[in-house]
Amino acid sequence: MINISFFVWLFWLLATPPTPKKQVLNYTVMGRGDSIGYLTVQREVLGDRVRYRSLNEAQFSLLKSFDIRHELEAVYEDGTLHYSQVIVQVNDNQHYHSEVKWDGNQYQIFKEGEKADSIQAPVRYSSIQLYFQEPHDHEEVFSEQFGRWQPINRVEGKSSMYILDKQKNKNKYQYQNGQVTYAEMGHWLMSTELRLSGKDSS
Repeated sequence: MINISFFVWLFWLLATPPTPKKQVLNYTVMGRGDSIGYLTVQREVLGDRVRYRSLNEAQFSLLKSFDIRHELEAVYEDGTLHYSQVIVQVNDNQHYHSEVKWDGNQYQIFKEGEKADSIQAPVRYSSIQLYFQEPHDHEEVFSEQFGRWQPINRVEGKSSMYILDKQKNKNKYQYQNGQVTYAEMGHWLMSTELRLSGKDSS
């Protein structure tokens, strides 16, 4: 006779939803040699659905004081981007907002609440994934913030260093074991560095 505890265990196993697998990377943001903020990037897996989130906060002064908050969320299903959102605040005021939505046939791209563009090619590798997955053979990276593809190239002679071309500025990423450990982020206002300060998984 099968022990009743077996059925209790089986019922519990089937009734309990799977626990998401989570990875978190923490970076110190450096500007002009000083620590000016932090970046936290999170990857959460639940079956065929993967949710990415990042939060970047920085404070610095260039003639005037800046308090910048940058949030990004991206949702992948079966390896393809289905939704993303970017919100940028400067000194507690919304500075930029964009969304990318898959409608079943193509991506609808919205900026400041207005439709700005649409693309049909499926997105399987985007900027938020750069932190968790070395580009290897990828030649382009989709920008969730701007809704466009950006070229990325391996640095000659550097097996785990890549440069992302953002037209006017460039980012440089250094990898170890598939994750970004150091990056140089080009920006018209002030270029910064990212230094991995800690990571966690559960």
